[in-house]
Amino acid sequence: MPDAPMSTKQTAAWFANALRSFSASGDAFRVLSTVPPRTETPPPPPDSLIVLDSSFNPPTRAHAAMASSAVRQAGPRARLVLLLAVTNADKAPAPAPLE
Repeated sequence: MPDAPMSTKQTAAWFANALRSFSASGDAFRVLSTVPPRTETPPPPPDSLIVLDSSFNPPTRAHAAMASSAVRQAGPRARLVLLLAVTNADKAPAPAPLE
């Protein structure tokens, strides 16, 4: 992900492109984005780690709402990990926009 700040639209386009690239690659796993390391004293570890593991097939506002709700309830020192699968044992891939 670029270092310069991006608008919401630019961020969505960047992730859509990254997900398309991952889907076409055949890779089993890929980190799309991480939080950059800080140069100052590291913050204390998070109180909670929230993991949302889903195929997001298709991604919906409900997925975003679940993640946002969990982070709000867990508090400011919570961290969120989204595990995105490009295949699903229960259903065939459905073409859907990532915006």
